[in-house]
Amino acid sequence: MPLRPLSLVALLAALAAGPSHFAVGAGVSGDRAESKIRLLSDALHARDRGNLDAARAKLDELLRVAPGDVTVTRLLANLGQPVAKQVIVSGGEVATTPSAHEADELARQEEARLTQVLETARSAVREARGL
Repeated sequence: MPLRPLSLVALLAALAAGPSHFAVGAGVSGDRAESKIRLLSDALHARDRGNLDAARAKLDELLRVAPGDVTVTRLLANLGQPVAKQVIVSGGEVATTPSAHEADELARQEEARLTQVLETARSAVREARGL
């Protein structure tokens, strides 16, 4: 099953948190690091499917393997809370997911903007051909 974008971001953030968390380092065998990654991935998949009991079990198991891990502790603390979805809009600004009406309006505005961009490009091509 492919990862949802939010789960992939959470997994990558956890992996990027540092070598003490999920990378193979001094005193951490490859099997142990792989086990941690698998447990985290399984927990995120379960959470995304809405199976909070399975997600909690995987995170508890991961906490036994990596006691005191701040990422796991944070995920456990936020497990029952709804995941806020975000989208990146032009300019790199983060916005919450719009309602259906807002999404339609944003789509219309973007379509109008793209139509204008295309017309400007066509005009530039016509002008360039006239040179």
